[in-house]
Amino acid sequence: HEWYKEFSQCLHLLNIVYTALVQVDVSISEESVTGSPSIVNANSFHSSRLTTRLMQQVQEPLMLGTRSIPGWCDRLVNQYPMLIPFETRSVYFNATAFGISRSIHWLQSLRDTTEQRPRTVATRRVDEMGDFRIGRLKHERCTIPR
Repeated sequence: HEWYKEFSQCLHLLNIVYTALVQVDVSISEESVTGSPSIVNANSFHSSRLTTRLMQQVQEPLMLGTRSIPGWCDRLVNQYPMLIPFETRSVYFNATAFGISRSIHWLQSLRDTTEQRPRTVATRRVDEMGDFRIGRLKHERCTIPR
């Protein structure tokens, strides 16, 4: 667990640096200094490897269906959002925030949209498992006391 402690400290330091640079950038823009370049670009903190790994976890049907997405995914998205692009955080939110049935429905609709795209012979894949679908979403009404 020594590596985890060191990794956690590195993430914490990165968060401090990001916060400091963003605050400096905001204060410069509030002073309306013309012609000054931005100190930090938010995209420079994005990690393509972490983004790819997070998307792999979210698009795994067994992980979504059993709610067994690793804890590091949630910690990364919530505590260190500067490492993950907004679009990926939005995908993570849609996949995990509304329960298992909505997660599976979201994953099926994502799969349907990717299957509708035209594919070349080189990019076609053979689905060995066949197509497995789960029924429609149950629409439930709820009352909110005011």
